[in-house]
Amino acid sequence: MIFCRIKQEQVDDAQHQLEFLAELSEADNDKPAEHYFLEALIEWRLKGNKTEAIRMLDSCLNLHIQQTKHAVNNIDFYIRLNADFLMQLAQEYLVHCGVKPKITSAGPPKHLIKAIKLLESVHKQNSSLAEAQVLLAKAKWLNNDTPGALRELQDCLAVHPDVVEAHIMAALINSEAGNMKAADNYLKLAFAQDFSIRENPVFMLMKSEVEIIGKNW
Repeated sequence: MIFCRIKQEQVDDAQHQLEFLAELSEADNDKPAEHYFLEALIEWRLKGNKTEAIRMLDSCLNLHIQQTKHAVNNIDFYIRLNADFLMQLAQEYLVHCGVKPKITSAGPPKHLIKAIKLLESVHKQNSSLAEAQVLLAKAKWLNNDTPGALRELQDCLAVHPDVVEAHIMAALINSEAGNMKAADNYLKLAFAQDFSIRENPVFMLMKSEVEIIGKNW
């Protein structure tokens, strides 16, 4: 319910509901990992506090890992692991990594590396989850590993050729690398999979940029 409120951009309402749940807990130790995750989402969307949001994501991850250690058998382990939740956690880490790769003397931020490791773990446990592999490709690209990112997308599309997001991500990465012909090909493949994508302003902006730079107009 609270997560849905956040997705609907009703963050104030989500915060009130989370505060009510927090009052029911006698101490921070009573909070589940999901509670810290929701706190992180609200902290960023309501206050724009990146440092505190990442700290809450770290608390969420640490607690979630501890909970998986209490699994009594393989089935219980996979239930506690909760690949969908780990993917959401990784995706939220990526929110704080920007939209394009950055080269700094300090190296990649720790939360980007954590996102990569989470997504690698999810992909290892469920290789058929295309969304996780596309996110992993994005994370590797943000970590300035363009070849690794493209390999992930190629592997994904070899199994799931209808995943539009993978075509779009491949087009974006190739476009940023100056490979306009490859970018244009991926955009055409994305359009072939979903004609309605031409109504997406991001797709049209990228398509126009590729055509102008490639002088295909």
